[in-house]
Amino acid sequence: MKIEKKLLSIILLIVLITVLVPVKAWAQMPQGQQIIVKEMVEVNEVGDIHLEMTYSYPANYYTTTIAPAKINPFLIPEIRYLRSGQSPKEIPRDSVKVEFDDANSSVKVACDAMGFTRNMGDYWELEAAIGATLTSQTGTSIVLTSTVQDANNTYLYTTTINFPKGTKEIQFNPDTGRIKYTLPSKDPSGFPVIWWVVIAIAICAVLAGAYMIARKRSAS
Repeated sequence: MKIEKKLLSIILLIVLITVLVPVKAWAQMPQGQQIIVKEMVEVNEVGDIHLEMTYSYPANYYTTTIAPAKINPFLIPEIRYLRSGQSPKEIPRDSVKVEFDDANSSVKVACDAMGFTRNMGDYWELEAAIGATLTSQTGTSIVLTSTVQDANNTYLYTTTINFPKGTKEIQFNPDTGRIKYTLPSKDPSGFPVIWWVVIAIAICAVLAGAYMIARKRSAS
C-alpha cells in the first residue's frame, strides 16, 4: 500500500512538472513586441526593385529571440518567407542578404524582387501597402507609413520609394495600396523619344546653318 502511494506521488509530481514548467517558460517569453521597420525601395526602368529592410527590435527581445537565429537567419519569421516560397513575388534566393547589428538590436535584409510592378501600357503600377499614409513626396521619391499587426507583434513601417529619373505623375491610392506612375516615353527600339527630338533639332540647326551660308555665298 505504501509503495502504491509513493508511486502515485511520483507520477503526480512528474505530471505537475510536465504541465507547469512549459507554462512558466511560455509566460516568460516576450509577448506583443513593437518592431520598427524602415524600408528603402529602388525601382528601375523595367519594373524590378531592390529592397532593403531594417528591423529594429526591443533590446531584450533581440537578445533572447533574434540574435540566437544568427546560425540560420531564416528562422526569423520576418525573413523566412523570402526563401520559403510563401512570398507572392519572385525573389531570387541568392539575392537575399542578412546582416545582424547587435549594437542597435536590429537586422538588415536586402534582396532583389520582381513582380511588384506592372506595365499597364500608358502607365505603371507598384504594389505598396493598403491603408498606408503618404507622408511626403519630393521629385521622384515618396515616403509611406503604415502599421501592421499580427498575432504576436506590431510592426511600424516607414517606406521610402525611389523611382527612376524622369518619372512623372506619381499617385498613391491608399484604398488599393497601389502607386501609379509614368516613365519617360521610349520608341519600340528602347531609345528615349526625347533624344530623337534633340537629334532632330540638331539636324535642323545644321541644315539651316548650311542654307544660310549657301545664300550668303550666292549673294556675293
